[in-house]
Amino acid sequence: MFRLIAIACLLLASGCLSSPEPTSVFDDASFDDISSVVQDNLAVAQTSHTTLYTYAGVGLFVLGSVSMAFFNRSAGIQLMLAGVVAGSVPFVIASEYFNWIAGATLLAVAGIGIWHLWFKVKHAEDSANV
Repeated sequence: MFRLIAIACLLLASGCLSSPEPTSVFDDASFDDISSVVQDNLAVAQTSHTTLYTYAGVGLFVLGSVSMAFFNRSAGIQLMLAGVVAGSVPFVIASEYFNWIAGATLLAVAGIGIWHLWFKVKHAEDSANV
């Protein structure tokens, strides 16, 4: 689980640190064309971030499949799921259903946490009774 958290933090950090090279809007554009140039630059920046997350997702998925084939199966599955999540980040954030997706994800994580806590307490009681 620690590996999955470390990979997620690395992906988030790489997305925050990567930025397209700055371009000057004043090179050969008049002041009337500035808004279209700015819009073009924003579109290029969005495309580069989407491509970054897509490549990271594909890389993690391939690494997970290799890990599952030759090494630890559970680590491979975790890496493959991390690849799927990493590849879907820009599309989820740009979606109009982002609030619903984020809420459902938080609800699922809370449910899994409560179930895990219940399982640990039940296991501790069973160990104490034996």
